[in-house]
Amino acid sequence: PVYSCVFAAILLLGCIVFAKYKYSAVLLLFSIMLFSGAYYSFRTLPPKNDISKLGSVRLEGRVEQVKYSEKTDSYLLRDVYVNGESIEEKVYLTTRKTGYLLDDIIISNGSVSIPKGASYPGDFDYKQYLLSKGAAYTSFSYDTGRSSHAKDAVSFVNDIRYAVSNKTDELFFSDSGVAKAFILGMTEDIEEELTKSYRSAGISHVLCVSGLHVGFIYLIFDFISKKLKLRRKLRFAVTTAGVVLFMLMSGLSSSVSRAGIMLIIFSLSQLFGERSDGLSSLGAAFILSCVYNPAAVFSASFQLSFAAVFSMIALGGTFSRLFSFIKFKIIREAVSSSLLATLGTFPILFQMNGSFYFPSVIINVFVIPFCSVLIPLVLIVTLIYCVFGGATVYLAVPLRYMIKALNGVSKIGEATGFLNVNGSAVLGVSIICFFIILFIASDNVKVKTRLKAGVCAAFLIIAAAGYILPKTCRDNLLTVVDSENSDFSVLTADGKCVIIDTGKDESSLEYLKKQGLKPDIILITAADERKVGGISYILEYCPTAEVYSVKSVIQNLKTEGFTVKPVPKALYFNDISIYTEERENEARVTLKKGEENIITYLEDKAESFGNTLIIKTYLRGKRQKYNKEQVYTSGARYAIISSASEVSEDTKEILKNTVILNTYTAGNITVDLNDKTEVRSAHEG
Repeated sequence: PVYSCVFAAILLLGCIVFAKYKYSAVLLLFSIMLFSGAYYSFRTLPPKNDISKLGSVRLEGRVEQVKYSEKTDSYLLRDVYVNGESIEEKVYLTTRKTGYLLDDIIISNGSVSIPKGASYPGDFDYKQYLLSKGAAYTSFSYDTGRSSHAKDAVSFVNDIRYAVSNKTDELFFSDSGVAKAFILGMTEDIEEELTKSYRSAGISHVLCVSGLHVGFIYLIFDFISKKLKLRRKLRFAVTTAGVVLFMLMSGLSSSVSRAGIMLIIFSLSQLFGERSDGLSSLGAAFILSCVYNPAAVFSASFQLSFAAVFSMIALGGTFSRLFSFIKFKIIREAVSSSLLATLGTFPILFQMNGSFYFPSVIINVFVIPFCSVLIPLVLIVTLIYCVFGGATVYLAVPLRYMIKALNGVSKIGEATGFLNVNGSAVLGVSIICFFIILFIASDNVKVKTRLKAGVCAAFLIIAAAGYILPKTCRDNLLTVVDSENSDFSVLTADGKCVIIDTGKDESSLEYLKKQGLKPDIILITAADERKVGGISYILEYCPTAEVYSVKSVIQNLKTEGFTVKPVPKALYFNDISIYTEERENEARVTLKKGEENIITYLEDKAESFGNTLIIKTYLRGKRQKYNKEQVYTSGARYAIISSASEVSEDTKEILKNTVILNTYTAGNITVDLNDKTEVRSAHEG
C-alpha cells in the first residue's frame, strides 16, 4: 500500500506539471487506480486483534442480510460484539434452520474463523466474496438465540418491507416468490428447482434486484412525469422519489444502490441543463461504491451490473444504427440493450461458470422487454393493494399469468442444455482486453476506422493469448487440490490428463471445468468416500475416462453405472510414469520422472519405504498419535498433507526434517515435473 501511494503521488505530480498536455488525463487515471489499490489494501489488511485465535466465543450482532436454505440459515451480522467487546468487522454466521429476521439481535456461542481464499485460478474466492459484503470472519454455531429486535430508521423500513411481503403473498399466491424477488429483493421463497431453471436459461438476473430493475422503475416514473407534462424540477423530484422508494423497498442492496446513484446523477445533469454523459455517471457510481467498500469490486453483482451498463453506454449508438431497420424505437432499443447487456456480461459469466448458454442471447431479447413491463406493474399493483386492499386484488390476476409465462420460458434451458458451451476459466488479462476493445470500438474514441480496427485486433490477439497460452504450458504438472477435508490430484503429461482420487463431492468436477480439462484416466487409491465420492460427477462430465484401481480396492467399491479396471503396474507418459503397488485395501501410487521417485501417495499408517522427493500423506488432525515405527523414514524433502486445519505436534516431530505443505492453509500445491522439479503453493509461494 505504501509503494502504491508513492507511485500514485509521483503520477499525480506529473499530471499537474503536464496539465496543458491532452494526455495528462492518462496520468491522472493511473494515479486514481494506484490510490484505489492502496486504499483497498489498507481496508482489507488482516485485523490487528485476530478474534479467530480466541477459540470458542460469545458472539452478538444485528442481522443485516439473511439467506435461508433447506437445513441451515446464514446471517450477515453487523454491530458485532465478541465476548462483550465491539469489533469493526462484520461476521457471516451459519446456523441451523432458525428463521431469524432482518434487524434481529442474535447471540451465538462458537468459534470464529477467517474465510479461505481461492485455491487455484478461477476458483471461487470465499474470502473476497465475504469482504465484498464487509465481513472479515465466518462462524458456524448451533447454539444461537434471539435476544431482541433493533428499533431505528433502518428497522422501520425493513418492517415495512415485511408488511409488503405479506401483502404480496395475498396477491400472487404460489407466484409470490418471484414477485417478491422483483420488487423486494427477497429470493428465499423461490423453490430451488425454479431458481435452477432460471439459471440454466440464462435469465436468473431478473430474479436479482439490480440496475436492470432500477432502470425499469426510472423509465416508468419518467414516462408518467412526461405524460403529465411536469416541469423539469418536478419531473426530477418524481423520478428521484420513485427510484429512492424502490431502493428502500429492495433493502438498499449494493447493486440497487449503485444503479440508483448513477440514475440520480444522470437526472441531476439533465436538471441543470448539462449534456448527460453516461460514462461519467457510471464512473461516479463506481467511485462512490468503492469509497464505501473497496472490496465491492469482488461482488458478482457489482461486476455484472457495471459490465452490462458499460457495454450499453459504450456501444449503444453503434447498435442503434445496426438495428435502424426496426421502425419502432421501443423495440429497437429493447433489442439492442438486451444484446449489449449479454455481450458485456458474457466474459464474466464464462469466468464464473466455466460455461455459457448461447440461446440465452435470443431468450433475453424477449425476456428483458417483457420484464420491463412486468416488474413496474408488479410494483404498482402491490402498492395499490397495500393502500386500498379489497377488490384491487383482481388487478394481480393478469400479472400472475405473466409470471407463469416467464416461469415457462425458464424451462427452455433444461430442455436445450446440450447447447451449453463449456470451457476453461478466462484469465483477467483476457477480460480486461475485452472491455478495452468495447471502449475503443465505441463512439467515445474519435479516430479513423482503420486505426480502430488495428488496435482492436491487437488487443484481441492478447486476449486470445491470455486464454490459450496457459493451457499449452501446463504439460508435466501435478496439482494437489484441497477439497473440504479431502483432496484430489490432477496430472497433465504427454497431452493426457490423469486424476488421482476424486475428492468427496463436486469440487473435482468444478476444478476440471475451470481448467478446461477432461480426464483420460481416473486412478483410485482407496474405497473411501473422501477419495471416490466425486467419481460419478466426473464420469457424467467425461464418460470416456477409464477408471483404474488395485483388486482389493475394486472389491470394496460401489461401481454402479461404471466399470473399474485392474491397474497395470506402470502407466507411461513420455518420461513421466505412474507405478502402482497393492497394499492392504489400498493402492500405493508413485510418480517417477525417468528413474527418480518424485512423489509417493501414502496412508496414515504406512510402513517405511524407499527414498522419494515428496510424500503425499493423509496425516491430519490435532488428536492423532503415531507409532514412529509405522511411519515414514524416507527422508523426503517435502510432505504434502491433506486438509488438516492444523498440523499436530507429533506430525511435526515425525516430519521434522521435511518441509510440510498443508493443502488447507497453502491452497492447491503444484509440482512442476519439467527440467527442474519445483513445488509451488498457491498461498505461500
